Amino acid sequence: MGLVGVVAGATIAMVGPYVVGRAEARERLGTLLLEQCSQLVALSEDYRNRIWEERNALSETAVADWDLPAYRLAQARLKILCTSEPVLASVTNLQQTGIALGREWRLSRTDGPAVETAWKAHRKALDDFTAHGSSLVLARLRGDRKASLPFTR
Repeated sequence: MGLVGVVAGATIAMVGPYVVGRAEARERLGTLLLEQCSQLVALSEDYRNRIWEERNALSETAVADWDLPAYRLAQARLKILCTSEPVLASVTNLQQTGIALGREWRLSRTDGPAVETAWKAHRKALDDFTAHGSSLVLARLRGDRKASLPFTR
């Protein structure tokens, strides 16, 4: 009986830190995912606000002063952290519609129908990304093991 107790105690002592470490790693990854999704949404909203300022003649250099490197870094981190196909597809769509919006605005510098179409497409892409990212993050916070993050399968 004493030997069984020693073996059980040793097993718990060895497995316990492993289980706790895995749980902490999952929590850290979930937090990083939340931060990168939030960063991408915030930078995208800032981009839209800057285009709005220029469209309404409140600034001439707002878009040029936008923090593109921070956007690219958040996007890259998200692509590394996340394996969810819907989230990754929405990240790509957000990037493509952002490029199209910037191109239309910089080439025309007028508030025409092409800019308005690109403006609406970017809003839809941002809303889609926010919905997909939110679903994934909330699933992770609820402890859903099926939520697609690396090292959790």
